[in-house]
Amino acid sequence: MDLRSSAALLALLMASVAPLPAAASAANGGAGVSGVPAPLVVARAPLRDELATLAEQLAVQGRDEESEALRLALAALGHPAGELVALETRCARAADERPRHARRPPLPRAAETVARIATSLNRELALVDPVRRLALARWIVRLDEQQPLAQQVLGRVPHEERFVDPQEERCAERRAALAAAIEAARSLPIELAPQPFDDGSVTLTTFGRRAASSLPFLRYGQLEFVGTLPRAQLDRLVRGALQATALSEFARGRPLAVPEPLQRARARLVLIDSPAAYRTAIDEAAAAGGLTAGAAEAARFHSGFGAWFDDARGHCVMNATSERNSYAALLLWLGWKWLPDGLQPALVAGHLDWLSLTCFGTRMPEPLERLEARFEAWLRPRAGGVAQRLAQRDPRDAERLAKAETELLAELDAIRRAAAEGHCSAPPLFFDRALSRGCVAHADFLLLHPERLTRWPAMHEQLTHERASARRARGPGRMR
Repeated sequence: MDLRSSAALLALLMASVAPLPAAASAANGGAGVSGVPAPLVVARAPLRDELATLAEQLAVQGRDEESEALRLALAALGHPAGELVALETRCARAADERPRHARRPPLPRAAETVARIATSLNRELALVDPVRRLALARWIVRLDEQQPLAQQVLGRVPHEERFVDPQEERCAERRAALAAAIEAARSLPIELAPQPFDDGSVTLTTFGRRAASSLPFLRYGQLEFVGTLPRAQLDRLVRGALQATALSEFARGRPLAVPEPLQRARARLVLIDSPAAYRTAIDEAAAAGGLTAGAAEAARFHSGFGAWFDDARGHCVMNATSERNSYAALLLWLGWKWLPDGLQPALVAGHLDWLSLTCFGTRMPEPLERLEARFEAWLRPRAGGVAQRLAQRDPRDAERLAKAETELLAELDAIRRAAAEGHCSAPPLFFDRALSRGCVAHADFLLLHPERLTRWPAMHEQLTHERASARRARGPGRMR
């Protein structure tokens, strides 16, 4: 039976569904397969079989996620457990026999069928008890997000062609205001006063015997910043961090401006762009009494990018080797001076992390397990309902791969299969055009700045203003 005839029969599915009898629930043992609760409604066997046929056809055509969603829906519709297990086996066999890198064409007829079934299921919402009504509404939305009645049962309202919780609608308005504030913060004027620097407490050997007067020195109010990095970079770091503090003020319900405590704070920060010079600064501070022996040992242990230590002689020294990490570290350093005491540490850490990610594209240091969880969430974005996914085009259909790209994928797949043999599965790779375009753009950027090829980690960093420079250097129509 082909997909079209299956779709036609499936459109009749809900014409013969009935509320689940109590006996059927008891016979089912109160639970379904694969963790699915007891069936919500029971459909006639022939129609359930047609739904199973469609699920198997989707598996053959490479739509594994949508096929699995329909199999779970079958369990909710009372399909026998034994037949579900057999269907799982057939779908797994179809996936194994399918050619690797098989394309995923859109299936509009299948999408229409799923949408009609979801519409029919809406009629059952009034016939089941409140608990099952909510569960059934969730299943309907999993099949087709554009079902107003089911979305209403779940308490959602339409918003910009989607259904969202009322609170999410208010959040969307707040997000729009924040987006405007982010753009305004990036161009917020910050008055930095350049001045000559000459202070014997910051020893010249820390800076490679350079004359103190040649070091870039900036002042904001009574906050002083001096370092070995180029003046333009120092200006960019300080200005960007202060603009981020202004965004923090807006996010917490105040005007978009640098916090008043920072305008009164008195401190000096020395930024060093060499790990060796930073370690030398620790040794010199310990020798001069700026650090106790224990504090010096701790500073040596925690001496990575963005680390800093407080020198008792009246200044703070930061490892500013990585510009991206220096943005986050400088923001954190300022946070100690402007955020009020008594706030919950977890809230402060989350707020500063959001500021750093929003303004600089980098996050505060985080444990590996959190990074892996965030990376997995990025790999598995919100998919939408089955009807919507079936109607979508495969991103690989947008353009054909060049011969070299196809050969590269085949070679990488062969390596992955060999490495995974006997240990785990190795799903086939596909070519992500958008991410690859970004890699090519960074390679072009390095060609424009060959001096970065020998600097680590600068070779991996490309800031927003540098991306714009690369676009201008390459001419119109390329890095878009």
